[in-house]
Amino acid sequence: MPIPFSRAPRCRANRPAGSLPGVAAATLLCLLAPSVLHAATPAAPPANRVSPARPAWRLVTDSVTLRTRALKLDARIPRVIGLSDSTRQRINQALELPLRADIAAVRHDYRAEPAGRNGRGTPDEFLYDYTARPNPRGLVSVSLVSWSYTGGAHGNGNLATRHFDSSTGAPVSLPGLFKPGVQWKPRVMGELALQIRARNADERKKAPEMPADWQPFEMPRDLNAQQPFWFSPAGDLVLAFGQYEVAAYAYGMPQFTIPAARIADLLTR
Repeated sequence: MPIPFSRAPRCRANRPAGSLPGVAAATLLCLLAPSVLHAATPAAPPANRVSPARPAWRLVTDSVTLRTRALKLDARIPRVIGLSDSTRQRINQALELPLRADIAAVRHDYRAEPAGRNGRGTPDEFLYDYTARPNPRGLVSVSLVSWSYTGGAHGNGNLATRHFDSSTGAPVSLPGLFKPGVQWKPRVMGELALQIRARNADERKKAPEMPADWQPFEMPRDLNAQQPFWFSPAGDLVLAFGQYEVAAYAYGMPQFTIPAARIADLLTR
């Protein structure tokens, strides 16, 4: 899916206070920059929208910093507070343990390296960050973004999301949002197809020199239990995709917002 360089989305992001340091942190922000990830979503009827609610939970941060001649690692690890002890413990174990294991594996892998592997004589870089996704659906939702540079033209990012029932701490995946037995995939994929067609048409207007059938965005192969998603504060379903999954690298990690009214009859929440 080639795109003309002059027409590629320009990624500009200011570093917020307290965020991860350096140019790589700005890259993380660019991966999810709203200017790159604009979704052409029809407005939903106000009467069918879920009223925003302030969640009873919030996230605090444990920071990890590692510096060697071969490795530069910065991580912000989320911990949830504001829930019952058992629920909080269950969620925090699920959030923290995989991240800490990943960090330990990277540290072990670089323990004997005299320099980074990127061919530039500088340390390789690893960043881990998160964003809380408050919503009115009774979920503790967190998006997790990691980024690494170990050589080549640019670093690589990865997006994942974690969701938990705020009452029990039980994990929730995309299929678990829908009523048992309903055919939710055709409806959701149909909504995605409409938005992707609209977004492709918008991109073609920006690049008239491209062929008339140019489609910089393509449909995902599938939607499964590992699909990154979250609910917006208004209760709309947001589906997010990783680099190269539905568009070229320059488009970052695209998001598509499906109004709650279009799938309300399918949802369990």
